[in-house]
Amino acid sequence: MILREKTESERIPIAFVAHDLGGIIVKKALVIARNITMYHSISWECTQLVFFGTPHRVSNSSSWEDLLSNALLASPLPSHIKGSMATRLRSLSTFLENLSARFISQHARRCIINVHQNIDGTNDTDLVINPDSATLGLVHETIVPGASTHHGICKFSPDGPVSAAILSAFEAETKSEYRTFLSRLFDVSPSQYQTINKTCICQSQVFIFKKAMKTGWYRLHHASLRRPGTEALEKAPMHALCSAN
Repeated sequence: MILREKTESERIPIAFVAHDLGGIIVKKALVIARNITMYHSISWECTQLVFFGTPHRVSNSSSWEDLLSNALLASPLPSHIKGSMATRLRSLSTFLENLSARFISQHARRCIINVHQNIDGTNDTDLVINPDSATLGLVHETIVPGASTHHGICKFSPDGPVSAAILSAFEAETKSEYRTFLSRLFDVSPSQYQTINKTCICQSQVFIFKKAMKTGWYRLHHASLRRPGTEALEKAPMHALCSAN
C-alpha cells in the first residue's frame, strides 16, 4: 500500500535483510552500486540494513581465516562447495578484509542493525561468529542479541526484542528528527567510537546525545552504543554523557 501511494518522482527507501555470508553479498553489492553511476540510486536509497550473524570484522584473538572457516563449517552448503572454498581461505579472507574496509568507509547514512548470537548459555563450540565480529563498531549501529544458535538468530517471534528493534528502526526512519540525528552520528568514525568507550567524549557528541535524550530517541535506540560484553564499561561514559550540562 505504501509503495502504491508513492509517485514516480518520490524516492522509495530500500532495506536489505541478510543472514551470515549473505550479508557479505549485500555489502559487496552496495560497494559496487556506490562506484558505478548507473547503480548509484541503489546505494542512495538503501537506508536500512539488517544483518544476522554476518562476519564484519575480526577480534584481537582471531583472524579472517578463522572467522571464514567457522562460517563455512556451520554453513549448509554442499560438502564439495565447502571443500572448494576451504582451499581458497587465504584469498577469500583477503577479499573479506578489503570489502569490510571499503564498506565501512562509505559515506552513506544508513540505519544498521546487527543481530548476533546470544552468548548466554552458549558453549564456545556452538559459537560461530562471536558477537564482536558480528558488529561493525559504528556509533550509529543497533546491536541486538538473538538466539543462542547461529542458524536460529534469523528466526524470531513477531513480538520479541529482535522484531521490536527492527520495527522501531523502520518506524523511526519516517521521522525527520531521527534522520537528522542519524546523519550526525554516521559521520563519527569507528576510531572515535573507541574513544567513546574510553570515556573521552567530544563536545559535539555530547550535544547530539543530550538532544536525543530530550526527544526520547536515545531511549528507543540506546543499543546503538553497545558492543557485546562491554555494557559495564560503558555505564560510566553514558552516565557522564547524559548528565552533562
